[in-house]
Amino acid sequence: MQNRWSRRRSGPSRTPNCGNGCGGEIAKPVWLRLAYAGETKIRRHVKIRGKANPFDPQWQDYLKERAFHKKFGITRRQAGIKPL
Repeated sequence: MQNRWSRRRSGPSRTPNCGNGCGGEIAKPVWLRLAYAGETKIRRHVKIRGKANPFDPQWQDYLKERAFHKKFGITRRQAGIKPL
């Protein structure tokens, strides 16, 4: 068994009884599938208006509409709901 200093410096042991909590079990390899670039969904965003202030009551309707669009991906009008 290696001492603590050399185990930290050289990484985990490759022996079945590694002495660092593996319990003598040899782990099975985990196979992960690489993602294709074409499978990645493109997420676009819309910038918030520069003068919008969440503490100003005049911008409340705009911010609520924006939150609805962010949550559902469509506007209230597209969903058939009366706009605020």
